[in-house]
Amino acid sequence: MMFTNQNACTVYERTVGADRMESYIRHVIPAIYWETKQGQFTVDKSMKQSDYILCIIPADSLSDYIPKSNDLIVCGSCESTEPPETVFFTVMDVKNFLYGSPYVQHIEVTAV
Repeated sequence: MMFTNQNACTVYERTVGADRMESYIRHVIPAIYWETKQGQFTVDKSMKQSDYILCIIPADSLSDYIPKSNDLIVCGSCESTEPPETVFFTVMDVKNFLYGSPYVQHIEVTAV
């Protein structure tokens, strides 16, 4: 069993509806590890700071859905079918570690 520090996260899968408008499908993923991180990067010779998150989802918490780039992710279980206005992150990278010992299989989601 992997270490977790949050009861759940909610991923809003970005889709395009029949009317070609952006829409979302809500997925609640239980028992995850959530860490907020700070990074720095250089723009025009000045340092900028950016918050990002690392979300580790143990294999036991996965259903048939795996987050993908450009989905929106929120810490906690959200009941709304639409993503919240302000407290979300955009998924940038998903790394698959679903191999090896069953006790450490997981995926890593990085979002900004």
